[in-house]
Amino acid sequence: MGCSIEDEQPEPGGGGDAPTREEDVHFRICQEMSRARAAAMSPSYQAQNLDRREVIELHEGINSMTILGEVLGRQRPNRLVRVVVANDGSKVCTHQPFPGLDHADMAYIAAKGALDFPPPRICDALVRVYFACVYPYAPILDRVKFMQDYRADRHSSFLLQSILANAVPHAPKELLQEAGYTDRVAAQRSLYSKARLLYDIGCEKSQLHLLQGSVMLSSLSFSYAIDKDYRYWLSNAVRIATQMGLHRNYVSETLGARTKRLFRRIWWVLYNRDTLLTISGVDNLRRFNDRYCDTAPLTESDWEEDTEIPVQFRDILCPIPRLQKLFMVEYSKLSIISGLFIRDFKTPNKIPSAEEIAHVSNEICSWRKQLPPEMQIGTFQEWSSDNIWVLVLFAMGFRLEAVFCRAVKDHYRTQNDPASMQRVAQRQESAMFELSTIIQRASMHEVLHLCPLSFMTCASTILAMRIEIALDPTTSSRKLLATKTQIYAELEYLRESCEYWSRLIWTLRMFEAVVARTGLGLTTASPNEAKDRTEGTPQTNPQDGTPGFQKQAPTGRMDNWEGGSIAASTDADFSMSMADDAFGILPVTDNYNWLQNLLGMEHTSDIMDPLNDFL
Repeated sequence: MGCSIEDEQPEPGGGGDAPTREEDVHFRICQEMSRARAAAMSPSYQAQNLDRREVIELHEGINSMTILGEVLGRQRPNRLVRVVVANDGSKVCTHQPFPGLDHADMAYIAAKGALDFPPPRICDALVRVYFACVYPYAPILDRVKFMQDYRADRHSSFLLQSILANAVPHAPKELLQEAGYTDRVAAQRSLYSKARLLYDIGCEKSQLHLLQGSVMLSSLSFSYAIDKDYRYWLSNAVRIATQMGLHRNYVSETLGARTKRLFRRIWWVLYNRDTLLTISGVDNLRRFNDRYCDTAPLTESDWEEDTEIPVQFRDILCPIPRLQKLFMVEYSKLSIISGLFIRDFKTPNKIPSAEEIAHVSNEICSWRKQLPPEMQIGTFQEWSSDNIWVLVLFAMGFRLEAVFCRAVKDHYRTQNDPASMQRVAQRQESAMFELSTIIQRASMHEVLHLCPLSFMTCASTILAMRIEIALDPTTSSRKLLATKTQIYAELEYLRESCEYWSRLIWTLRMFEAVVARTGLGLTTASPNEAKDRTEGTPQTNPQDGTPGFQKQAPTGRMDNWEGGSIAASTDADFSMSMADDAFGILPVTDNYNWLQNLLGMEHTSDIMDPLNDFL
């Protein structure tokens, strides 16, 4: 076998076993399954300039290869096998840095700048940002191994471009400008395009790097209509991970110690992201079936010890604090509870039972109670990069609770149980209150830029719930005023985060349009009180005191019930003025044409001229 990631100093050029021709792969797999395992398995170090590719694959199915592997071995077969496959020789150019590519391929990626990186000083700074701000939420690299390759200039180009793209939202604007980018969107779009091209054209040979890079690209979202969006990359990462057997615990018995730790962390990052996207409502279907996955839970020992970090790398790699490890351990537990909720509430043609509702409810409460003392919010007086993970963890927990309570409330509505609806609605609003307080803490202490995008999707979730409550005809005037104030504050948190996450601009514009459409601005009429006003009611013109007519305020009320769902009333006035909110709910801008077009308004002056309200 060639050198693996277990080795401290892998030798370049180690390719492992002699490569197998494509037509002999099935026989080689059969051979590998029949052999007794002689040593722990780990991915071999693989230089990019080799004309071969290593594939680690778990074979649990019943097919010709697995049957013959059992027969030939006359023992329990090795289900996890390693095969080194020779590349297609028709395109091999041994003098090229990527032998699997021909001259046209190399000319294309050179023209696209896919192998171009920022100057070393800037690249070092971005890698440092990645390990400080991104890695804590997705510890999918062997940090020491990566730094060995990076400093020796034998790193994966695909992996490094993916790392730099992930660092962009957290990097100082001045650093990005030094790298030659005008803004964050341009930087992330450029780096993502380079990583995608390197993947598509086949520059990356390492199966592990393909997995890690796909996980990284699954966290990027800067364009809505691209085909290879975050869902594509997450699905690709899941495909590779299950091919390598990361979802089965017994596979870890055949791995080296460092590889076992790495694979377990990668698996739980994927599991967390899979449930997160479904709970967030941006994905329709989970990729994992819990019945077929039994990877052991994360523990603090699944990270390297401080003594394992060489001195020469400590300018970039800091020791991993215990809080950071506890965050991932506890977040993984929360993801399991999220999976229970998805199973019980999202299964087609299935109504959750009282026992299932009680079980998920108790699991959420028990999870919060069992958190270690150092993970409790009350432990901290200030928030910084040293403890921000606690806020993120609690935000995820309260968002799950709010989503769960809303689903249970809808369930009780179909059961015509108003008392239970009221009880669970109060719990939902309590969770929303706690979540809003957490986001406010992050804003007050100026640490929003250290939080992942998923933290702010929690804010958008409860903001939508607040609008839902405000538009409920049964909401009292006092509660409506408080809700409108909270809506205003949470819009400001979203607006603040738009500097770091361009995707939030889409969400912010949606909320601004809805708030304007429904009259939920701080200075506009109550959407429920407005129904008492009729168009043509005599009013006093504030300009000259003469009688005039006030336009009917938009009701925006949600008073039509269709098939158990709430339908918006269609009697809202789309020509209402939004000047009252021009410097509050709506951002200060010179052009509101996008909002005019979205709401179907005929006159831009209705937005820009406050006097039009009285004409």
